[in-house]
Amino acid sequence: MSLKLFINVSLFIFFFGIGFCMAQSSTVNEQRFRSVFSEGYTSQNRLPTGAPTNQYWQNRADYHIKAYLDEQKHSISADVEILYVNNSPTTLEFLWLQLDQNIFRSDSRAFLTAAPRRLGGDPFINVTAGYEISSVMVTGSKINLIDYLITDTRMKIRLSSPLQKNASVKLKIKYSFQVPLQGADRMGRMKANDGWIYQIAQWYPRMCVYDDLNGWNTLPYLGKGEFYLDYGNIFYEINAPNDFIVTGSGELLNEAKVLTASERKKLKFAYSSDQTVPISSPEDRAVRGNGKKRLIWKFSCKNTRDVAWAASNAFVWDAARLNLPSGKQRLAMSFYPKESLRDNGWKNSTAFVKGAVEFYSKYLLEYPYSRAINVAGIVPGMEYPGIVFCAAGSTGQSLWDVTSHEFGHTWFPMIVGSDERRHGWMDEGMNTFINQLASSAFDNGRFQDLSSISDMAKLVHTDTIQAIDTPPDFQQSYNFGSLSYYKPALGLRMLRENILGKVRFDHAFKNYVRNWAYKHPSPNDFFRSIENASGEDLSWFWRGWFHETGRCDLAVTSVTDSPLNGKQITVKSVGRLPMPFMLQVTNDRGLVEHIDYPIETWRYGNVKVLSVNIPGKVVKVIIDPNFLTPDFNRTNNIWTPGG
Repeated sequence: MSLKLFINVSLFIFFFGIGFCMAQSSTVNEQRFRSVFSEGYTSQNRLPTGAPTNQYWQNRADYHIKAYLDEQKHSISADVEILYVNNSPTTLEFLWLQLDQNIFRSDSRAFLTAAPRRLGGDPFINVTAGYEISSVMVTGSKINLIDYLITDTRMKIRLSSPLQKNASVKLKIKYSFQVPLQGADRMGRMKANDGWIYQIAQWYPRMCVYDDLNGWNTLPYLGKGEFYLDYGNIFYEINAPNDFIVTGSGELLNEAKVLTASERKKLKFAYSSDQTVPISSPEDRAVRGNGKKRLIWKFSCKNTRDVAWAASNAFVWDAARLNLPSGKQRLAMSFYPKESLRDNGWKNSTAFVKGAVEFYSKYLLEYPYSRAINVAGIVPGMEYPGIVFCAAGSTGQSLWDVTSHEFGHTWFPMIVGSDERRHGWMDEGMNTFINQLASSAFDNGRFQDLSSISDMAKLVHTDTIQAIDTPPDFQQSYNFGSLSYYKPALGLRMLRENILGKVRFDHAFKNYVRNWAYKHPSPNDFFRSIENASGEDLSWFWRGWFHETGRCDLAVTSVTDSPLNGKQITVKSVGRLPMPFMLQVTNDRGLVEHIDYPIETWRYGNVKVLSVNIPGKVVKVIIDPNFLTPDFNRTNNIWTPGG
């Protein structure tokens, strides 16, 4: 998700520090510094290497949804059939589902406890009745429904007999809901000059994840914490007026019935064009129809955790070819109102989609969906499989940033399916990190952020900072941007640029993505994956950066030169977070030496005397001359005689 006021996605990838343990006395300092090098991360059904074992399991949910969009009432009525497969080693006496639309009720936990507003203070959700459930049934099996209970954004279904291992059950739910104007910055509707634009998500009851770490994952939906979903195949139909264009996750199955001959012809041409090809405009509505009749749009998305869609009679639609490493044919597409068609606006969207998706496909894994769709509307930035929602008013770099960021979420968490409700940094932070790489690569670095690691230190090291792994819903609003986006991204950047280096880090990072594609990793799985593939004990870094809140503050405290001991430089880790560092030593003849010191420099405490071999007289010493550490206080980084 792109948080309009917190994530300027061009800022991503920075670092700043969480801590290492240092107290005031040297004895305590030594004990605490030693403790950061010991670690004991463990998890179930996961190898010590951070990969899943051959006993790893996860459940599956397939959906078949039929929905009707009432553009007069701004409502959706639908029925969903869910085939749920229990691959776990346990029997399940009941099932849990997510009812996300209930967040918009005036009695929801979000309204009562979180005062749902954008971080700038404006309302970002509107009151509706939430889901109106008409019926819930268990069909096609020997298992029957005893009853169901709705609690806020969750539904518990009690079964007449347990769902056994390797068995399945089919649920059927009829429901409806009002589409809110402001949908928690994740969905909603916007009045454009030529009609309404609907960006529809969290629009059907979805199975909660039952996993080996927490059992049923039933944390309520409060707004900031995002989603945790199982994988499956989803087929869905959208019944809409015939002057509307509908687009959504996955593949459109009935183009011949819902697209005009002109649209189909232009789409075919777009498959061979690296330049953006106009497909349709509001002026084409007369050809499509007058809105008095209706069309049914049919979509299929396979091996996916979710689907979303958009519909409007105000869309401008364009497309271009996506060039993927395997040579497969895919399309980048954009849908937006004509008022967004400006030279520095959505006219550039499809080129931005191409640039982002092609980069991430080369760097990590190939893009898995048939189309990459960007939709303009009221949502400032939100991601779903194969489709993202961005603000209709975005222009220039802000449009690149939000487009690249939302499509980066294809890999985190659409492919690597982490638990966003508990560990928001595993999707937002990792995504923010790869966004920096994409910005550097796109159009000769046109949107590249040139901030150094050191520049970002004060952004993420405030007096009120919490630990990165704090669940998003429990992060203070003023910490949310740092904890979910900036600080974890900065940590990954430090690993790549300083601690491990690009070659070791990239290999380890890609290995993690491959091992956990379409699975559910935990933070410990990520930590173990990076350690084992890079060959580096990083327990000190995981603890200091992700689980503690200390700052990095490295200092040069003295320089001595004696016949007995030679030249000795005393350095100190003043803050609670030690770091490997470079020392630059300059003598009176202009000779400059650069010495890299590893993290083990601090193994026995926070003060270290370093012996250096350089002729002549030392006239200057700098710790971290290239600004590669998240040093909060650089005033003590330089030593000069008498200085």
